[in-house]
Amino acid sequence: MASVKIMTLAIRTIAKPISNSLKSQAKQHPRFRKFCIGLAQNIHRTEMRARLHLLGQDIQAVRPLNEKTAVENGANFIAEGFLFGVATSLIVAEQWRSSRKETRRREGVEDRIDELVNGVGELTGTVDALRAQLVEERERSDQMARVLNTVIQVGLHQALGDFADTPLRVPTLPAPSDAHPPAPPRDTSPPEPESDS
Repeated sequence: MASVKIMTLAIRTIAKPISNSLKSQAKQHPRFRKFCIGLAQNIHRTEMRARLHLLGQDIQAVRPLNEKTAVENGANFIAEGFLFGVATSLIVAEQWRSSRKETRRREGVEDRIDELVNGVGELTGTVDALRAQLVEERERSDQMARVLNTVIQVGLHQALGDFADTPLRVPTLPAPSDAHPPAPPRDTSPPEPESDS
């Protein structure tokens, strides 16, 4: 960025001697001199007509400038126009560079947002897959608990079949849904005060 500003300053500095050279060339070359005279006369006529029109006066024939003044005014107009063109070009170039930089920055932000959205989508898919796997594992665990309970019950009945005529009862295991009983309720009664004995 500093190099761009230095280059802009250098171009402005170089433009001033070029505009001075244009002024001196207008006095030396006959074609350029003639062009400057014609340009200055047209500008003078337009300016005088605009002034008279604004003042509400009748527009009469406008007296032309003398040759020396016309050459000087035309050369000044061309030199100033050149400097204005250079300054305008530099401003437009700087604006274009800034807008391009801003566009690149926006595109970078949009790319990062897209990456984050894609990452969130992938994570959501992974979480859904893990939930489905957890449900399957729970179902498998419950099924295995039921099978194990059935095997134990059958084994106990066969092993204790000899005691069927006795008053002993065959123990039973809790059902798989009761495998994880809720925690016992807490005792919410206030503590009994300790007595001094």
